Amino acid sequence: MKKYQCVLTAGGIESEAAVLVGEEGIEISAGKRTIYVDFSSVLDFRLINYHFHLYTKEGETVLSKMGLDTEGFFENFWLAFDARTRRSLFLKSAAERESEGDYTYTEDGKTYNGKAKVSLFEDCLCLLPHNIGARRIPLCFADKPAINGYQLTVNLDTGESYTVARLGHDTLPFFEKLEAFRNNSTARWNSAHAELEKNIIGRLGELAPRYEFIKQNCDRVFCGLFSPDNDAFWFAGIKNNKAAAELIIGESAATYLYEFSVPDVRFEADMRHAYEAVNANREVIYADEQTVAAKPLYQMAIDRSSHVRFLRGCSAGRIIHNAAWQKNMLEFLQN
Repeated sequence: MKKYQCVLTAGGIESEAAVLVGEEGIEISAGKRTIYVDFSSVLDFRLINYHFHLYTKEGETVLSKMGLDTEGFFENFWLAFDARTRRSLFLKSAAERESEGDYTYTEDGKTYNGKAKVSLFEDCLCLLPHNIGARRIPLCFADKPAINGYQLTVNLDTGESYTVARLGHDTLPFFEKLEAFRNNSTARWNSAHAELEKNIIGRLGELAPRYEFIKQNCDRVFCGLFSPDNDAFWFAGIKNNKAAAELIIGESAATYLYEFSVPDVRFEADMRHAYEAVNANREVIYADEQTVAAKPLYQMAIDRSSHVRFLRGCSAGRIIHNAAWQKNMLEFLQN
């Protein structure tokens, strides 16, 4: 592992330093001090006039005077940061197509833009910039993609809009792949979801009474998938701006509770997106802050999904599956 000699500037103080780029962050040695920066704390990084500016949740750090190693360091940092970001998005395979270009997306009324690596997978499109703004765009929830000159746009059923541009000669082949993957992804998702709704009682087995209890005591019940590729699923009941969710994953020991102020249909859509985003990594949704702090990859996942952040923000605890479960459920739903 290459050690880069540089000058560290932090808090207005300069000092000679050496920096190592690791898989999860960088280690800066300056005299008797050792500073570790986990990628989960990185907001942005930029190379300006051969000065590497690193912006983190704790503040700004500048690394300079690397000489001919400057661009190599920047590239290695970005490669490591990008690899860690991909892990935080829980990508399961290599990209089917990779490119680079400009991006713009709108979430919750705010617009973000910049340059990014653009990666296409069979079930998602990923924007991977050199900042905290990476996004995984699930194609199962996407409208038919649009092409306008050198701009490609994907809109989701929850209102988010994502545009990539300036892909050059990659534009048309990238769009054709994107359109084909979106069509296949939505077809597989809709088919698997229809099968789940049709056979939910049978798939619940001995857990069916729990489903019936929630159905009887909520205004409505709906179910969903984590992925069309496995048997795990979930269902939830809504009443009085409250929701109770059961994860049918083989080892669930509790019902997860939520309170929200948005319309029911909006909460349902966000829940569907959040559970699909984490897939088998369900702990990201319900882990407490202490657990998240101990698992920086979880923090990166939360930072990169507005739907996961939303569902976590609605968390109202859990009810253990024991003899008092029905009583506790009624108290939660009726109060």
